[in-house]
Amino acid sequence: MMQETLVDAIHDEFFARVETKTSWGKEKLKQLYLEVERDIALKFLLTAEQGGV
Repeated sequence: MMQETLVDAIHDEFFARVETKTSWGKEKLKQLYLEVERDIALKFLLTAEQGGV
């Protein structure tokens, strides 16, 4: 099984969230992407600190 990379996780989560927000404009999508990037990066950092990566 391939380990999910940070980029893959951000991409997957971003598009999962975007599917529910199809009427959003470019700026809102950019803001959502930054939120997803932050959330996923924090998840990866916490996992790494716990020795899970």
